Amino acid sequence: MRLYFLVLTIFIIFNAAQAKPIQILTSAIDLNPENPTEKVVGQIRFLGGIELRSDHEEFGGLSGMVVSRDGKHLTAVTDRGYRLTAKLARDENGAIIAFLNADLSLIHNIDNQPLKDVKTSRDAEGLTARANGDLCVSFERKHRIYCYRSGKDPLTSKARKVKLPKDVKKTSPNGGLEAITEMTDGRMLVLTEKYRDEQQNFVGWIIGDRKTERITYQAVNVLRPVDLATLSDGTVLILERHFSPMAGVTNRLGRIDGGSIKAGALLTSRELVRLRQPYSVDNYEALAVWQTNGRTIVHILSDDNFNVLQRTLLLSFEIIE
Repeated sequence: MRLYFLVLTIFIIFNAAQAKPIQILTSAIDLNPENPTEKVVGQIRFLGGIELRSDHEEFGGLSGMVVSRDGKHLTAVTDRGYRLTAKLARDENGAIIAFLNADLSLIHNIDNQPLKDVKTSRDAEGLTARANGDLCVSFERKHRIYCYRSGKDPLTSKARKVKLPKDVKKTSPNGGLEAITEMTDGRMLVLTEKYRDEQQNFVGWIIGDRKTERITYQAVNVLRPVDLATLSDGTVLILERHFSPMAGVTNRLGRIDGGSIKAGALLTSRELVRLRQPYSVDNYEALAVWQTNGRTIVHILSDDNFNVLQRTLLLSFEIIE
């Protein structure tokens, strides 16, 4: 009898951690609600936008995402420790218009167990896909990076913890490893959201298999880096954000020259676009790119912080410079 209950308990725990289907409804939004015909801003062309909604209590807080190389699938992470996967429907321009066959599941730890039910353990912020198909997640509060071997159910297998420099502990609990991307040489570039040096530049690292090297990123006014994505030519796109009660939300998309990313370097970015009201701005934290037929399509996704006053928005752009 004891064996029966043990097996039953294990079965219940195991199934509780498995992927749970989730219905996500979408509705179209304009880049500029006051001028719906406006499509080109800065160095980008607006392709389309959607608002995402779901009745699932754990939907929201989307902080990092990647899109598959064929542009058909998305994986995202939330600041409650879940991973979301979905098949993507696109229109003829390449804009995402729907999430299909979506499901949620808790991310696993180095013991191959679901993350502990505490904020310090579950606050996933960044996500990057490696050339071999592996996925790596950056966390804040308890600052760390977990990597997972490629598979059919991403982020729900045994994690491998990446060794980080000791000074990562100097960053604030809610301002840590916010932005992460694998570069074309196989190393990862990571930037913090609030950890700054004496010149007020943001601190980050180039993480390789054998060593980690410190870099800094030059702050652009009051904006903070929130995500990174790498293009096939080595260029790194950076998404930045700022919020104030008076000015509202400002979002900025820039590009970093891949050749400048070296140990000890002060990185700078060239602006592609800056968005603020009346544009459809929100707390955009996730950035993903899809390169196809000579086009670079960029997606940005907002974190609603599980706040009824915020929305989960996804905008699709094409870089036109």
